[in-house]
Amino acid sequence: MAESGTVHRPSAAAVRVVAEPEAFGGWVLAAPFRAHLLHLLAATGLPIRVLAELAGASPRSVTRLLRGREGRPLTRIDPLLARRLYALTPRTVRETRELAVDPERGVAALARLLDHGWTTDDVADRLRLSRGLVGALRDGRRGMVSRWVEAHLVAAARMVESRPLGVGAPAAGTAAGVEHDRATRTAAVA
Repeated sequence: MAESGTVHRPSAAAVRVVAEPEAFGGWVLAAPFRAHLLHLLAATGLPIRVLAELAGASPRSVTRLLRGREGRPLTRIDPLLARRLYALTPRTVRETRELAVDPERGVAALARLLDHGWTTDDVADRLRLSRGLVGALRDGRRGMVSRWVEAHLVAAARMVESRPLGVGAPAAGTAAGVEHDRATRTAAVA
C-alpha cells in the first residue's frame, strides 16, 4: 500500500498518448487509467457512479473500464475518457467539497429521487447528507451547493432512473417504503 498522500497517476507515456491520441490510432491504452480509477476508488471511498459524475463521464463507460465487457477487460479507451479520469485525483475530489456550484442540477436530481419514492430522509441517509441541507434544497432555500453534494445527488438520480420501476425504492417495512408502496398502488389503479 502506498504512503498516505502519494498520488498514483498514469505514466508519462500514457499521458503522452492522451495528449496525442491521433498518433496512436485515436485510442489510448486502458490499463494505466484502470489502475488510476482503482486508486481513486480506494483513496476516496466514493462509489464509481459519483466518481464518473465528478469526471464528467458516463457511469457506463467508467464501469466498463473497471469491469470490462462480457468478462473481458477493455484494452483501449477513448482519449476523452482518459483525460477526464486523469484530471481527477484524491485531492481534486476532496476539493469538490468546497467548490460551490449553482444548485440547479442538484435540485433537479433531488426532485427526480423524490419522484421515485424517496423521502428527504431517505436521500439524507443514503447519501450521507444532512437533513437540513436536503430540506433546504427541496424547498429552494439554498443559493449554492458544493460540487460534491451535486455529484452525489446526480449519481443517485441516474442510478434510480436506470433501474426498473420499484428497484431502488425505499425498503418495504420502513415508513418511506410503506408510503412508496401506497403511492405505487394508487398510481397503478389510476
